Amino acid sequence: MSGVWLLAVLVLQLVTAAPLPWESAARPAAWLQLSPDLAFLLCVQCILVRVKKAPRLSAAALGLLTACIPLYRFGETLMPTFYGKPFEPWIDLLELPGLVHLLTHRHSTTAQAAILGGTVLACALGLWLLARLWRCVLTGCAAPRIAVACLVGTQAIFAASFLVTEATRSERSLLRPSMLRAACDDLASTLSTPRWHGDAVVRERVQAAAEELSRAPQNLAGLAGADVYFLIIESYGRGVIGHRARPLYETWLQEHEAALAAAGWHAASGWIAPSVRGGGSTLAHAEMLSGIDVEDRRVFDSLLASTVRTLAAIARDAGYHTVDVQPAMPRAWPEAKALGFVEDVFQSAFTYHGRAYHWGVMPDQFALQHVLATQVGKREQPLFLQYVGVTSHAPFSMVPPYYDDWSRVAAPDAFAGEPAEQWDIGWTTYADHPQVEDAYLATIRYCLRTAFGFARQLQRKSLVVVVGDHQPPMPYPDRAGRIYDVPLHLLSNDANLLTPMLGLGLHAGLVPDSTQASFKASRLLFRFLRAYGKEAR
Repeated sequence: MSGVWLLAVLVLQLVTAAPLPWESAARPAAWLQLSPDLAFLLCVQCILVRVKKAPRLSAAALGLLTACIPLYRFGETLMPTFYGKPFEPWIDLLELPGLVHLLTHRHSTTAQAAILGGTVLACALGLWLLARLWRCVLTGCAAPRIAVACLVGTQAIFAASFLVTEATRSERSLLRPSMLRAACDDLASTLSTPRWHGDAVVRERVQAAAEELSRAPQNLAGLAGADVYFLIIESYGRGVIGHRARPLYETWLQEHEAALAAAGWHAASGWIAPSVRGGGSTLAHAEMLSGIDVEDRRVFDSLLASTVRTLAAIARDAGYHTVDVQPAMPRAWPEAKALGFVEDVFQSAFTYHGRAYHWGVMPDQFALQHVLATQVGKREQPLFLQYVGVTSHAPFSMVPPYYDDWSRVAAPDAFAGEPAEQWDIGWTTYADHPQVEDAYLATIRYCLRTAFGFARQLQRKSLVVVVGDHQPPMPYPDRAGRIYDVPLHLLSNDANLLTPMLGLGLHAGLVPDSTQASFKASRLLFRFLRAYGKEAR
């Protein structure tokens, strides 16, 4: 029995100590690090054995707690690495449906149901196996000598874990970080933060924004009837392009600036700082439109239920037709109406039959050509359009071909062939793939080319805002200073439309000044109204 007991404990050790691909600890060493959480659970089961309380139920409960250890480590290590923020379970669990969509969106509805069903069965089987392992451990600890030795040894390990702080921990430490300790710390932090009472915080922000809006002109007469396009480039952040790739990035922008100038376009640029980091695109969009900091899903949900007045709603009331274009949105999304948009153009509105790409199915150029054909120049009233890009979404595995002649984009076979560039990067290899940065830069280059190329197709007087939403969810090297900023470009075929924004955080030219300070993304609404929400001069 002692051999079976030791084997069961060893398997439980491997489950609780299993390293994740993005953890900094060396993989072989991590498997051998002792788990304080397993030590604590072994202490608990020694007590349960002696009091002889419901062994089957005890084994099931211990199995469930064992499964929670690697799951909690998933969030505790993933969020700081890819999103630059601490793990907040009470908030981040709200993003779970988005994670499911992220991993299954390329499959058919039937296949998605099969994947989810298979996942549920696999989880049930895993929990059953963990419960069986704990039954073996419980049975082994029925022997007094084993129980006493286990109790003394595991208590020593658990006690030692409190002497090892994050500051003194090294990759060669004998102990894994305790997820039980992390959960207790997270709970204490959550209960002590004002954001635990999210509705009250949002009410204060909405009231402050409403008071500021009441003092701002909202007729948008300064635009003189120009169309307005918000082109949001997914994962277009400063973390990578502001570090090792900056010379290459600035060369791209200089080339685009020359092409835009030759077509009669002018540019201004700057930096803004969103509240989200590495993800939460929808939150970043709402923040720019509402003038309110939107750092998590709870704030976003409270915002939608509030009386907040967004830039889209202001444009709608000023006579603009407001349109929200999201090629990756697979379903009805009534939240767009709450944000002030009258018309939705989501995935079902596109007739795309080419190669399925890694996130939004279709390339950005195809979706923007659809915008040109169905929205631009066909209305008597001016247009306020938000476009949410897709091609530069993680895992950055494919770059579509780009057509200088936009009339070719709508051809049935335009995107039926091979991608222009492709990497063997998926969600299982994404975290530590050696080419993920090269792939990311290639998708950003394509998206910039597409956004600036779209602007050159416009004939009416227009103001085009090209802006990033957040950093790419990748462990980029430079985390100092303003690395969470995103670039903001303002384009117009009427130079007079750019003048009001110069001095409000933007400077002339397409290349953002690397020494210029950013301003909060939530301030974009008020600066926009300050520049254009006035009587035409």
